[in-house]
Amino acid sequence: MLDVDAGRGAVCCCLEAVVALEVGDRDVLERARARLLPAAGELAGAGSGLITLGPVEDHLADITTALRAPTSPVPPR
Repeated sequence: MLDVDAGRGAVCCCLEAVVALEVGDRDVLERARARLLPAAGELAGAGSGLITLGPVEDHLADITTALRAPTSPVPPR
């Protein structure tokens, strides 16, 4: 599990959440949300100076919206 330290971990968590949003992976979204909550008032990546992904709060809002959406059953193979 990644630590959210000095924004570096927040970047990784936000990137992971972006991909999870695209593929609909609720388990990853739940883990990312739990790790990002302590950094809610931060900018993802602001400590690195190399990359920023904007406010963590924006990513948390996207995650929360996705987790509130009803899940569709996985069709049998």
